[in-house]
Amino acid sequence: MKRKSICLAIILLWGGLSLSAQTTEPIDPYGVTAISVSGKKAYVSKPEAKVLEYPIEYTIKNALWDGSRLTAHRNGLYVVTVSFVKDSYYFNGTQDDVYVTVFKEDTSGIQTNMGFAWSGEGTGRRGTGTYTVVIELAEGEKIFTRAHCATGKLWHLNLYNLTIYSLPTYLY
Repeated sequence: MKRKSICLAIILLWGGLSLSAQTTEPIDPYGVTAISVSGKKAYVSKPEAKVLEYPIEYTIKNALWDGSRLTAHRNGLYVVTVSFVKDSYYFNGTQDDVYVTVFKEDTSGIQTNMGFAWSGEGTGRRGTGTYTVVIELAEGEKIFTRAHCATGKLWHLNLYNLTIYSLPTYLY
């Protein structure tokens, strides 16, 4: 009986690792990519920028997704929307400007700022930011987001969301 339990534990561990990898479904090279994910209660204990991870997955279709980065499986146009709720009530987060920036990373690792969602100073204890952009990606390039505060203060995001979908190639 002990041997069966050990084998089951190894299978579950291996299966869990493969599920947290990029994807478990085969990729259709011509199919549309669709991702809708979110996270809760992201904060920093030091004033620094942080790549956001999105542990809550609503939709992951035809995507090379690792929990924080999408890797394009084909050349194309990708629509990216990010939104968040800044919360200074908990964890001593700032009431100052907080940003969630969308980055494009090419295959050589060069990162390009593609714009940002912004919750400005003066929004009180809670404020929101949202941003949408269309990004042209080549196969192997990546999209990810990073949160930060302009003044280097501590920040806290109560809720944050990311939606990415590719446009069908027949549209352009």
